[in-house]
Amino acid sequence: MGNILWWAGTETAQQYGGYMDGMVESGLRAAHAVFKRWLNQ
Repeated sequence: MGNILWWAGTETAQQYGGYMDGMVESGLRAAHAVFKRWLNQ
């Protein structure tokens, strides 16, 4: 995958920053991006 750093956490949430819901949303978004990139290689 190269030298890519994927950030996830409540601080990077698009909604509910600072809350558990924001952490889950951010983690799912990052996991989806990693999986999508992995499939394309």
